[in-house]
Amino acid sequence: MVGDQAPKHDANVLWTEFLHQETNFFTGGERIAVKMNLPVLYVEMRRVKRGYYAINFEVLSTTPKKTANHEITAKFVKAMEMTIQKHPSDWLWSHKRWKYAYKRSEQNKTIS
Repeated sequence: MVGDQAPKHDANVLWTEFLHQETNFFTGGERIAVKMNLPVLYVEMRRVKRGYYAINFEVLSTTPKKTANHEITAKFVKAMEMTIQKHPSDWLWSHKRWKYAYKRSEQNKTIS
């Protein structure tokens, strides 16, 4: 659910390239994981047929406190992009991922 949000422009976000355009990502999940030192999993879900889904779990970090700033979010972005490229019909293209435009003055763009 955290990955499918369009964070407000002034929120604590990470701007990075996603599907060939600048996109903001909410970093709250990473901040909670680091604070609590909880493992972080990426959940890839794909539709097998109507009403049936296959789920794969990928470990993004087992020791979040030892990761660099935005490292977990960057891994999440790359994993989600790979999932979409493998199964584009399973992604809800109509949601408002690009609701806010990137401004060159943004200070927290750190990955590409």
